[in-house]
Formats: sequence, structure tokens, C-alpha cells
Amino acid sequence: MANRKVAVYKQVKVNGVWVNCPPYFNPKNRKPENDKVLVKGVMEVHPEGDWGIFYYENGKRKWKAISPKYAPAKYAAEVKELALQSRARGLVVTEKTDGTPLRASLQAFLDD
Repeated sequence: MANRKVAVYKQVKVNGVWVNCPPYFNPKNRKPENDKVLVKGVMEVHPEGDWGIFYYENGKRKWKAISPKYAPAKYAAEVKELALQSRARGLVVTEKTDGTPLRASLQAFLDD
């Protein structure tokens, strides 16, 4: 059965090399913070880089950059995990392809 887990990591520069690091969770409230990551098990502050998700699709490991903030990346991970679970159960999942902004759609409607 396919791996349906999605992990959230931040791509940061460590000694001039870009590496993917997991989030650091504050032990007091067990919540992650935007710029804090674990580098070789030690908490470091890295304001540079983007949060993204790792997942397996068709047997290949994929990385998708999401945002400089943790919350959107966590939400994207939850959505992607649900999509992978749905595909494993035989449902067809498609990505949103309509990129028409609401303002343009409303203007086109009002022009008619």
C-alpha cells in the first residue's frame, strides 16, 4: 500500500547549504514557531527559507514549497494527506486548475 503520510519541513541555509529541517515545537505549549527549526536535533532560528511538504507519489519522493509561514504549510500537508488517502481508496482527486480571480469573473458577468 502506498505511503499516505505528509511531512512539513523548512528549507534553510546551514553553512551555505540548503537543507530541509523539521519544525521546533515549543515544549511549554507544544506549538511550532515560524522561524525555529531543528538542525541535527538542536533548535536554531532561521528566518530565511520556505516551509514545504514532503510526500510520496507514484513511488517518488516529492517536495513542494508552500509559504514562509508554518500554518499554511501545515494546512497544505493536511489537504495533501487527505488527497493521498482518497486516491488510495479509489477516488479521483484533481487539483484546482481554474485560476480566474473573483474580481475578473464578476466583471465579465456584469459586462454581459
